[in-house]
Amino acid sequence: MTIQYLFQSLPMLVTEKIIEYLEGRPRNYYDDDINKHNETKRIIYPLLSVGEVWCEAALISICDNCEVVFNDAGGVFDVNYPTWPAGFSYSQFPRDKLVKRVVLTASGWNDMVNKHNNETIAWSQYNGAIFLSATNLVVKLNKSNSFSHLSAAKLKARSSHEAIDSLARSIRRLTPAVTGVSVVAISVNATHKSHREVCVMLVSELCRGSVTRLDVGFQVDSPMLSLRLYDVSGLASITQGTNVVCCLIARLAYLNAHTLKELHITPSTQDDWAALIKCGSLAPMVYTSLVSLSMDIANTVSANGWTTVEGSVPFPVLVKLAISGAYPFADDTLFRGNRDMLLTLSLPFDAIAKNALGRLGVLKRSGITRMNSIHIVQIPNTYEPTPSDDLVREQMHRILESSTILKLGCDPRYGIPLNRQVFNAL
Repeated sequence: MTIQYLFQSLPMLVTEKIIEYLEGRPRNYYDDDINKHNETKRIIYPLLSVGEVWCEAALISICDNCEVVFNDAGGVFDVNYPTWPAGFSYSQFPRDKLVKRVVLTASGWNDMVNKHNNETIAWSQYNGAIFLSATNLVVKLNKSNSFSHLSAAKLKARSSHEAIDSLARSIRRLTPAVTGVSVVAISVNATHKSHREVCVMLVSELCRGSVTRLDVGFQVDSPMLSLRLYDVSGLASITQGTNVVCCLIARLAYLNAHTLKELHITPSTQDDWAALIKCGSLAPMVYTSLVSLSMDIANTVSANGWTTVEGSVPFPVLVKLAISGAYPFADDTLFRGNRDMLLTLSLPFDAIAKNALGRLGVLKRSGITRMNSIHIVQIPNTYEPTPSDDLVREQMHRILESSTILKLGCDPRYGIPLNRQVFNAL
């Protein structure tokens, strides 16, 4: 038996593990940028000619995502696989059944909504593809002139709402098993009320059913988008993308507090932070299921301390806490009731400079168990005070006592070295 024969007769599980190694990630892991995710697929092209098992294993990876493009002229959807090798034919391979992520590009989404009968969109035009295994849906909305002719009154009309609802149902038919929805509004006019209303309606409708993960963002150079998604419930994961008004995402998190497990949010004011905890005049919320909280706070945020309701315990089961950018918090709200639960902590040096860990007693032995990892990151901050060597030394010693792994680094966006006081304290 030759080595070549043995190589070609390896079990499918083994070949899949080798392909995972070549791509540098597990099969079910997706980069936020689908193009980046697809870049590694070219590495496995040579395996298509090795043998039947290797070819099939490679195609499973190649077909893990697809792009569905709405054709304005024909009123139908076209499906393409961006990493399918040019000139390669494997007609018996069930591509549609292997897709895990569908990227829907709607370059003329006003035409999609304005269709008089969206429910009868000719699915047969793209070979009847319905992606039964897809769990992630990415919707990209283009065209800045979409809905410019519609008034707010028309959008509130029953017929307009039914059209958007019909469109959402059609998309859900395409991906009936989806649990995660990402909406990227690329060039919709956020200053136009009708545009905002349509975004809210469409996102709300797409989140019906079994959807538990929501990621919504907007074009970087556009005005902030207000998404009042007050009727979306049962979410386990929320990610605030770029140029989305934070206090409204905080309110959405507040309304889903009992099911939410992961939250990535970018607060920039005391009001944003307060909306997450008490949502205006409402009672302080307890996030009974939240195990991962990530906050990206611009380093230009005012140094004025953010506080919340004294004695409230909003995050009692938090396991992972990651703060990047500035550290504007003046109390220990983030650490109340969870010090024996935290396993991973990432903080900017700003927190060390303000003696946040020492002043608030965050790392006292009596209140915290040993963490798996603590990460201290340095960024430029015009408000950052110059701490004494003693304060830095005391906090770093506490960190060394409380963590199995200590990581020191700088934010790659700025490329500046970590403060010398941290190294001197070790």
